[in-house]
Amino acid sequence: MENQPKEMSPQEMAERKSKLSAFYKEQIEFLKVQLEYETLVADVEDQRARATYAQVKLAQMLAGPSKEAPEPSNTEE
Repeated sequence: MENQPKEMSPQEMAERKSKLSAFYKEQIEFLKVQLEYETLVADVEDQRARATYAQVKLAQMLAGPSKEAPEPSNTEE
């Protein structure tokens, strides 16, 4: 059968492992940089969301009670 992979010699296997190991080490360095970048982006987005939430809460406090909200009654039923 033509489609079967050829058997690798121990030397070829060691060379293949060495190449794969070098490739993965290179990729790990790249992924560490990518992780640092994406973590920083997420932190920035989180901080923006917190700032927006704080602005909304401040605006709500300064606006006072809503006219649509019923006035609390002091009468007992």
